[in-house]
Amino acid sequence: SFIAALYIDKGLEYAETFCEICLFPKLFDDSKGLKFLDAKSRLQHSLVYTCKKKGQEIEPPHYRVLSVEGPLHNRKCTVAVYFRSQRLAVGIGLNIQSAGMAAAENALKNESVLIPKSLQK
Repeated sequence: SFIAALYIDKGLEYAETFCEICLFPKLFDDSKGLKFLDAKSRLQHSLVYTCKKKGQEIEPPHYRVLSVEGPLHNRKCTVAVYFRSQRLAVGIGLNIQSAGMAAAENALKNESVLIPKSLQK
C-alpha cells in the first residue's frame, strides 16, 4: 500500500526508484533470501519448491486446530499443519495464530520438505 501511495503522490519514477533501492535488493539477494517472511510463508514457498522439484502439482498446506484448552487469559492452543493429508508437524501457542506459526516452524525442520537456499536460516 505504501508503494501505491508513493505512485499516486509522486508518480511512477519515484515508485520505481524506491523499489529498486529498497525492495528489490532484499527480494533477490541470495545472502538474505526470503528469511524476512514469517514461518507460514516460508513453509508455503518451501512446499511449492518441493512440488516443482518433484514435478508434482502445487498445493498449499492446510492448518487444523487440534485443541484449545484453558481459561481465556491462559489459553493453550494446538495446531497441526498438513500437506496432501499428511501431518507435517504440530505447534503449540497461546493463541491459534501463534500455534499455527509454531507448527509451520516445526514443519520446516521436517526432512521431507525441501527448503530452497534463499529460505534457509
